[in-house]
Amino acid sequence: MEDPNEDFQALIGIIAQKAFVSPADVRPETDLFVELAFDSLGLLEMLVAVERHFGIRLEATRYHRERIDTAGKIHDLIQKVRAEATRSP
Repeated sequence: MEDPNEDFQALIGIIAQKAFVSPADVRPETDLFVELAFDSLGLLEMLVAVERHFGIRLEATRYHRERIDTAGKIHDLIQKVRAEATRSP
C-alpha cells in the first residue's frame, strides 16, 4: 500500500522541479497558476511527470483547472485514481 505522505512529498518534488522552485515553496494550498506561474504547457509537463512517477493515467476530463489548481487537489486526485484502479477488475 502506498504511503500518502511519501506520495505527497514525491508530488511536491515534481511540482517544485517543474516550477523551478524549492520544495519548501510548495504547500498543499499553493496555487500552481497564481503563486508558481504555471501555464498550460507547464501544467501538462507536470501532469505527465506525475503520471509517470505514480504509474497512473489521468483522464483529460480530470484536467479542469479548478480540480488541479493546488498541490493538495492533485494529491487527492492521485489517491482517487489509485482507489478506482484497485476496485476495477
